[in-house]
Amino acid sequence: MSKTNMPNSLEFEVRRRRFWACYLTQCALGESLTVFESITDVLKFTLPWGESDFDAGTAQDSDTYLDSGRTDGRIFAELIKAFTMW
Repeated sequence: MSKTNMPNSLEFEVRRRRFWACYLTQCALGESLTVFESITDVLKFTLPWGESDFDAGTAQDSDTYLDSGRTDGRIFAELIKAFTMW
């Protein structure tokens, strides 16, 4: 596999952020999340990297998921958790 196909690549992270941006939009609009549930198990989908990792172009920490119960202070990840509970 080429580096761009690896889950820890910057290209993959940009795609992950787009997915979560669409998810947050659906949450904010109060629309059904069935579209996302049909694509993937959202609870087990990796949350976005922290900004320092994104700036560096590689993840330094292990992956975080919605159902992991782990809080690491990543702003985008915490926003996703809050909207999911809302």
